[in-house]
Amino acid sequence: MALRKILLVIVLFTVHLFGEGVKYIEIQPLKRKVNANFSQVHDDKILPIITWGADTAIIKANGDNKITKSGSLIDKIGYNFKLQKSDDFIKQLNDYVSGKTPFLRATVGMLSLANDIFVKHPALKPVVFHQLSWSDGGDALVVNSKKIKTLSDLRGKTIVVQYPGPHIDMLASALKIAGLKMSDVNIKGVPNLTETRNSDPASAMRLDKNIDGAFVILPDALALTNDGNIGSGAEGSVNGAKILFNTKATHIISDVLAVRSDYYEKNRAKINNLANALFKAQKMVKSDFANKSSSFKTYAKIIMGGSDLDDLMRDLYADMRPTNFQDNKKFLNSNNNPKNLQSIAYDTSSIFRKVNLTSNSSQLLLPSLDWKNLANGVDTTEYKLKKNSVKIGNYVSNRQKLDLLEDDTIVSFIINFQPNQTTFSASMYEKEFERVLEVANTFAGSVITIEGHSDNLKFLKSKKAGKPAYYLKQIRQSARNLSLKRSASVRDAIVDFSKAKSGILDKNQFTIIGFGVEKPLHNPPKNKKQWLQNMRVEFRLIKTDAELIEFEAI
Repeated sequence: MALRKILLVIVLFTVHLFGEGVKYIEIQPLKRKVNANFSQVHDDKILPIITWGADTAIIKANGDNKITKSGSLIDKIGYNFKLQKSDDFIKQLNDYVSGKTPFLRATVGMLSLANDIFVKHPALKPVVFHQLSWSDGGDALVVNSKKIKTLSDLRGKTIVVQYPGPHIDMLASALKIAGLKMSDVNIKGVPNLTETRNSDPASAMRLDKNIDGAFVILPDALALTNDGNIGSGAEGSVNGAKILFNTKATHIISDVLAVRSDYYEKNRAKINNLANALFKAQKMVKSDFANKSSSFKTYAKIIMGGSDLDDLMRDLYADMRPTNFQDNKKFLNSNNNPKNLQSIAYDTSSIFRKVNLTSNSSQLLLPSLDWKNLANGVDTTEYKLKKNSVKIGNYVSNRQKLDLLEDDTIVSFIINFQPNQTTFSASMYEKEFERVLEVANTFAGSVITIEGHSDNLKFLKSKKAGKPAYYLKQIRQSARNLSLKRSASVRDAIVDFSKAKSGILDKNQFTIIGFGVEKPLHNPPKNKKQWLQNMRVEFRLIKTDAELIEFEAI
């Protein structure tokens, strides 16, 4: 990948030029960093954008120009914007509070970090009126594979993240999936997202031997891991580094546009029209990408600083999934969507409050958009993730035969059952089922194996007693059949549990496996507790190949 090679040259140059020290920053509440005094909005001409593929839609709506072009979609709705590149969220917040602009361009997690800023005045509460994208493979967690096998292993480890930046969302999601708190992990902050004078996560992982993992953009992840394998230490990689997971087909990092509530109350129609213009522009950018339009030179110039970086701009665009009209409607206007704005804001705010990064719950407000008018002239097709169940089944089967499922695991957890139990009620396993739903909805494109394991004591006693081979084989097969039946029963119970909560869970996301007596936790069990622990169903979230999933129209 061209972007990876260029970034590798940059990092090797900066390491040589600036030495071995990593420039860490203190992770502290944003209220200590934002110094602007509150003021009424006195200018609505500045619209912030960041270095991300989804911001191409903003540029397209602005007439492929930094300054609103006459006749552009934005010009037609009465705005005259100057697009301001603003990857510095603290500066954005200062401009927002002081009234230099009513707009914020951020992720939901970044907005949650700023709750203490928004609570200072009712006018500052952000109204999130447009979701631009989901990260779709463009961000990754790279870890030391010798120390971290799954997300659960993050406990007690040292992880580096840009602060405050978009990967704070990814950190929060990873911790929730693993059942951990931020205080369970030693988190170090750096001010920059990518290769910049030893002050970014990838540089920290290269230069600081105490770093166990880093949240990075995909090009940095590929560089750290020898193109997605296991890092060897050569060519800018880190020995033993691997990608634990990335954001492909996930609901983890949501990029949004928000506006001050005082401005929104006075300009609802204009904000509605702005959202409509962005939907139209998004479709145009999609065409630009498919047709390899020269417009990507313009996007690259405005977003990345050079028109000759258009190939890199295309890579950045390919690393996210634009969210269209239906996606926005589900995100901003559906209580049944388990990954809507309110649920993500609640989750991130809760995690940040527990470590005093904010003392307030979510301050984000939902818009009162006119969805009928918002649909005028835009693509209202609804898309869903389609999983190829045959390919997924073959993939899991092959990895199982090679005994590589554990190597593919992002996170796993267990529920235990009693002897001869074949049914699993939601009333008994509600907490565990809730966790499965969280995993399934967050990693919507991944596969969850449900692995049944049976008691191996009868087999061991029969073997010790010298029972014939055919008899032992019969016990093995019977245990395998029973454990497979249990796995299917658990899967069906979870799907029913999801329906009861008005959720829609794709049955194809689950692959059932019956291991029988093949993989006991205790071999042999030495007491009743260990005997019961061997009777278990294990859920395993595994990484899969990208071609196993695709989006299709409903």
